[in-house]
Amino acid sequence: GEYDAAIVPTAPGDYTFHVTGKIHDRPIDVTVTSGDETFNVVEGTADIQFPAKLPTLTEIVTHLDQVDSRISDLQNASPSRAALDAATSAAEDARKAADRALLIGGGIGLAGLIVGIVAAAMALRATRRAQA
Repeated sequence: GEYDAAIVPTAPGDYTFHVTGKIHDRPIDVTVTSGDETFNVVEGTADIQFPAKLPTLTEIVTHLDQVDSRISDLQNASPSRAALDAATSAAEDARKAADRALLIGGGIGLAGLIVGIVAAAMALRATRRAQA
């Protein structure tokens, strides 16, 4: 008359298990709490992890809560006039730099096209002279 159930707790700490039901029409209602006379407190696995210790679920949740709080604070904060001016100025500077890069790149491309046309014309001219 032994009944076994594999239970794998996912977080360290003290546990209480409450089992209810029936076995052959006999009601069962048993509550067992971790302790010296029952079962051991569930311990974390960080001490046996290799090569690197993984964060616990509690540590991850705490970190995510902190990140969510920061995001919420940023979403609810209205930017100052100085911050808006600085962002506008940086965007304008970036636009001007992009325009300069476009002009320089277009000029270099045009110069390359001209050099290519001149080289093709010279090669064609040299070929005609050699045939003559």
